[in-house]
Amino acid sequence: MGRRGRKKQFWLTEQQAEDLAEKAKRACMTETDLIRLLLRGYVPPERPGTEFFKDMNRISEFAERLQTLSAVTSGVEAQELLSSEAEAWRAFRLEMERKYLMPERRNSEWQ
Repeated sequence: MGRRGRKKQFWLTEQQAEDLAEKAKRACMTETDLIRLLLRGYVPPERPGTEFFKDMNRISEFAERLQTLSAVTSGVEAQELLSSEAEAWRAFRLEMERKYLMPERRNSEWQ
């Protein structure tokens, strides 16, 4: 990202300012970051509820337990199987984070 050397200033109605603040809060970012993201053609998702993060932590715990089991299990095949299962859980967790937390690219004609 380049150096930010241009200042832009604009006026909003009270309702627009409240809407911007609320949308930035729901996306867990500052108003400035939200505007920059929108200008690049991305729409941020709303922050998922606490259940999402609890589930993500549980997935991490499963993967860690599998990794621990693979370290103490004798037999090469068993270790490989447990390690691959742990890696599959980590990959699933990353996939869920991308699905629910990454901004979505929107192609519009004016960009």
